[in-house]
Amino acid sequence: MKKTYSIIFKESAGNPLLSLRELWTETETYEFFEGDIQQRYLDIRNNELREDKLYDGHIIINNPEGVTASLIKGITEINKLTPRNIFFNGVLHHGVDSLCTVDDAIVYCSSWVLPIILHNHRVGNSLYGELSAKRIDINRLQVYRMDISTNIDLSVIE
Repeated sequence: MKKTYSIIFKESAGNPLLSLRELWTETETYEFFEGDIQQRYLDIRNNELREDKLYDGHIIINNPEGVTASLIKGITEINKLTPRNIFFNGVLHHGVDSLCTVDDAIVYCSSWVLPIILHNHRVGNSLYGELSAKRIDINRLQVYRMDISTNIDLSVIE
């Protein structure tokens, strides 16, 4: 069965968006959305309802610098989504709750968690706090480190 992912760019991505078009394979499809993230969420929900499907994952890119097709491919292959987890570019778990933070330059989540992220501005809680309150498992993205000259996987970076 073919997997479908959405890639949401907070701002117009221009050239990086064109270079990511090489992601499509026989087993995976990527749909791109650009602009206001709240409006794109409505587009995503309409697609899910109209086509009677649920995306296998959503990648939100708030900072497109350094985003490549191989990075996106690594994110979807290594990080296993469930309805109760989310992956961020960086996570700081601290003993003091007010010091816990997430780096949302790149976010990878399921369709179940996406509304919590997008509606976080309506609550007085930090994003980390809101996800914890909903008992969502907060993780750091794992990605491949590739040797650029040979394209051979050297290791998995945590």
